[in-house]
Amino acid sequence: MEHQATMAMVLMQPVMDSQWRRWLKEAIELRWAEEVDPLHKSFPVTSICRADLKEIEFTADETAALRDKDMARIARMMEDSYVENTFWESLENFAREVLAGKEST
Repeated sequence: MEHQATMAMVLMQPVMDSQWRRWLKEAIELRWAEEVDPLHKSFPVTSICRADLKEIEFTADETAALRDKDMARIARMMEDSYVENTFWESLENFAREVLAGKEST
């Protein structure tokens, strides 16, 4: 079985290095998803990318200086800041807004 798993990784590498990477990852996650208690099912909130830095007027040189590990660190910092500062209040407000919209339909 270990050999088969290794072969699967070797065969997947060209796809993972291509534009189909995200699709393959999502397909694998959907195909072999673990059952999750509906109360604990996660829904992604947001992500960041280098293009976001362009929106806040970072130069191409500044953006190029940030490696993937730097972007991951910034994302963790954003996550921490969001949770510590506005997450819970925003969650309540938006959930109530969606519920109110359901009542009016």
